Amino acid sequence: MRTGLDLAITGAISEKVSIPVIASGGCGLAQHFSDGFLIGKADAVAAGSFFAHRDQNFMQTRSQIKNSGVNIRMHT
Repeated sequence: MRTGLDLAITGAISEKVSIPVIASGGCGLAQHFSDGFLIGKADAVAAGSFFAHRDQNFMQTRSQIKNSGVNIRMHT
């Protein structure tokens, strides 16, 4: 619904398992990606339809994530 990830569930799963957790479903703002990493403790966040249904620039989204303190690769 593009209202954000379920951070409580993502965080609970991340704390209980020893495998990487990918948060998926709900990103409607670039901030939601940062929240997935920082609050939900996800190892990755899936973009899903974020870029398909909105006029979003992927570099601006990556910058938002990096500026929030998440260590990501900025150049591909």
